[in-house]
Amino acid sequence: MKKPIPSLLLAAFLSSAAYATPGPIRVLYPGNEGSPAAKHCAVLMRELGRDAIWLDYTADTAAVTKEWLGKFDAVLLDGRATEFRALAGWDQRRFADKLNLPTSLVFANGGIIVSQAARFLFLKDTDGDDKADVREIIMQSWGVQDTQAQASNLHYGLDNWLYGCVGYSGFKGVVGGKMRDFAMGTYRFKADGSTLEFLHQFSNNSWAQSINAAGDQFGGTANNAPIFYGGIPAGVTPAGMRLMMAKRINIEDKAHAITPNFRQVDVMGGYTAAAGSAFIYSSNLPARFQGKAMVCEPTMKLISLIDVQPDGAGYVAKDGFNLVASSDEWMSPVFSEVGPDDAVWFADWENFIIQHNPTPSAERAARLDRSLMGSPPGKTPFILKKACLSPIKCLLKALLSLAPRRCRQWA
Repeated sequence: MKKPIPSLLLAAFLSSAAYATPGPIRVLYPGNEGSPAAKHCAVLMRELGRDAIWLDYTADTAAVTKEWLGKFDAVLLDGRATEFRALAGWDQRRFADKLNLPTSLVFANGGIIVSQAARFLFLKDTDGDDKADVREIIMQSWGVQDTQAQASNLHYGLDNWLYGCVGYSGFKGVVGGKMRDFAMGTYRFKADGSTLEFLHQFSNNSWAQSINAAGDQFGGTANNAPIFYGGIPAGVTPAGMRLMMAKRINIEDKAHAITPNFRQVDVMGGYTAAAGSAFIYSSNLPARFQGKAMVCEPTMKLISLIDVQPDGAGYVAKDGFNLVASSDEWMSPVFSEVGPDDAVWFADWENFIIQHNPTPSAERAARLDRSLMGSPPGKTPFILKKACLSPIKCLLKALLSLAPRRCRQWA
């Protein structure tokens, strides 16, 4: 086996040089690098008169605990610039600590909800010091069987519910007076934790939830089924009736690595640790990328593009090749989404081996990268804010000026 190259010989900027991207796409390194012992697996961004990025830091470890307090953080990076493109100098602050393997973040009720084992937390800063002084449990009873099977991929839905997915660790508990017991699929819940509904059943360990511009539900699994279409939610069927709630829609099983030096133990050459299914809607990227889903395959050092197209009453997912691939054997993307600047941001876990709980390595640190066009976009995103004096005019201006779903109210 090829001996891994230590970080001292392959610094962040040299690792970035190993990327291969299509057309005018290039990758920038924004200048945040985590510690080797704690790495970020989700990113959350927001415009509120300044640049700020929230990262959740978790561990390269097989351990997951049932205890209330963990040892990991949610970190706020404050760029205080006009765009999310600082190359260095981010002011890193600990927004919250003692989190237990946090996997994703979502804005809600003026704060942030964090999915972490075995409880979802609501964190909020009330005095402006960039530290969470409100910390509430909004939901518990999430399974803790395995780190790779935790609840993850939290997103705000078009219906003001919060959406996410969970692997085989599942959920088993009472929410709103109703018993819930499910695993390996997607769900939605109210931001106060009062209601939880299971939506779509997948076939194996899950780490993806997303919607397209039409509002249809998608997700994916780690093993050989990177993208599902969620058709009929579980809650609409009569008691006792069984039907297909979600369908695997990819017709290409292989991923396209640009190095032969990748390590897998099953689904060889395909998706065996797939993560995410976020769709691209961006005024900063070429038309051919619009509406395509991104699936990270860290074992093969790449982010795939999945060409999701209507097919009868559902969808079919064709091969869109790669958005980003690397010949750096440490590159291991686990998260990719379009940011407020219309660039694709992705979190690189930076592990030489990234499958089935290998022995942890502390030689390389995780990174945050940004993929965008080679030249600046011709228009600036219009941000819809609460202070707008004419909400209808502002809304129309935003809708007309941006690509689908790039207009957001950052509450």
